[in-house]
Amino acid sequence: MKAVTSLEVRGGGGDRPAGRAGERTVLVGVMLEPPANADHPLEELAGLAATAGGRVVAELTQRRERPDQKTYLGKGKLRELAAAGKRALLILRALRSFYLAIGCLAIAALLALLGTVAVMTDFRHGVPATAILGLAAGCVAVTAIVYGLVMLLGDT
Repeated sequence: MKAVTSLEVRGGGGDRPAGRAGERTVLVGVMLEPPANADHPLEELAGLAATAGGRVVAELTQRRERPDQKTYLGKGKLRELAAAGKRALLILRALRSFYLAIGCLAIAALLALLGTVAVMTDFRHGVPATAILGLAAGCVAVTAIVYGLVMLLGDT
């Protein structure tokens, strides 16, 4: 990873409750002078976060003559950090919607298979139930896909 003047988001991982090992961590630093290691300006801080059980998911650095007394970062960087957080939450919600859709599509496919087996074995009593459940699962899947897409498209 290199020094960045904007937020650099690192690779994924699942959700974990706060306070547990692997807690997602965003490193924030103000560069008052050129860092000793220009390729990894927050390397020491990353090591401290790892020692504390954190998993660094993003870094934000800013070059300034001195840190802001109230906010440490400048107002523009704070807005950038807030926008990145909102975007990350939006993407997580969209992914959850897509995961729901995948699960529902798998259920619909399974019910279609069960309906086919019921027809082939002349067990016709189960066909209407599997058809209704399959249709419901398919509708939920399509709704979840559309919802996730609308969220992502609304943000772009």
